[in-house]
Amino acid sequence: MDFKRSIQDCCKRERISQEMFCQRLGCTMSELRYAGNWSRIAHGAWVAFGAKLEGYEPRSAREERAWAEQLLPWIRRFPVKALQKRGLLPHGTCGAGSVRDVLRFMGVGGREGFDKTYTFTLDSVAPQVYAAWIRIGETLASADAAKSKSTFAVDKDLLARNLKTLTRNSGGGLRSAIAKALRDSGIGYIEVDPFIAAPYPTCASFWIGDAPFIQASTSRINDSVLLESICRTAWHIAAHPRRRSSFLVAPCNAPASPTQNTQDAEAQKFAGDLLLPEADECRLICCGRFEEDRCIRYFSRTLRVRPGILVERLQQQGKLPHRTLLNDFKVAV
Repeated sequence: MDFKRSIQDCCKRERISQEMFCQRLGCTMSELRYAGNWSRIAHGAWVAFGAKLEGYEPRSAREERAWAEQLLPWIRRFPVKALQKRGLLPHGTCGAGSVRDVLRFMGVGGREGFDKTYTFTLDSVAPQVYAAWIRIGETLASADAAKSKSTFAVDKDLLARNLKTLTRNSGGGLRSAIAKALRDSGIGYIEVDPFIAAPYPTCASFWIGDAPFIQASTSRINDSVLLESICRTAWHIAAHPRRRSSFLVAPCNAPASPTQNTQDAEAQKFAGDLLLPEADECRLICCGRFEEDRCIRYFSRTLRVRPGILVERLQQQGKLPHRTLLNDFKVAV
């Protein structure tokens, strides 16, 4: 077996493309095609996947120690203790062992692989923490993805219809309804406890092979914010099915900023129109009595929209203060 064939076997076993293989190892496709620094690639594959590629030779203890010491300050920013409590990392390891354990759990070969794979977290307040939270979802989703043999096909209309059912004035069980609506649209749904109190990840999207997944936090959050997070994250999957990952941190419903990229602005517009179309929003505002609870109840029945969505939208438009008795309409889920 040659080196390139062993890479292909590794990709097949891990259910990743060669492009993703390169991302997770922090190398380039040209290094695979033209026999670049194969020793570095082989070491990264062993660290990330436990795969010994053709021609792999273990580094000396001195080289391994020097490599680990360079990465150790960065590794300590991961929620190591929290991952150990969950049984995802072994207890008691230190030095090179702890570096290898964390990188193996994250499925990356080093710092470069992390930066390429979890680029979307790098501008956040805690990239290692958020990426570890998403990685837990990826490991949970792998079993579901392995059972799925179908190729994901984008059907925006079906997705929009299924998500629209979530906005109606219904009772409890919103999270189970979200899971059903997404799965009926061909998108998996995972829930994972957050590591930190606030700000915490609300939603994330990622791909396992051809299967897209949305991951949500189990933290208590009001229904309108959760729904907007889900809709915005689903839009990224449906509108740009190129297996790009993304995530949102609460509060996710802030007005678009001048620096917001086009995709995020479009996702926010999609979610806003889906939760409460502009025409319905105008009807609500023109009522002139929206600060009264009877008005919220009336439009909730008339428009078939959860009352918390109406209150949240009025607050976004500056028509209601953020501290109001009408916040009682927001349901914590």
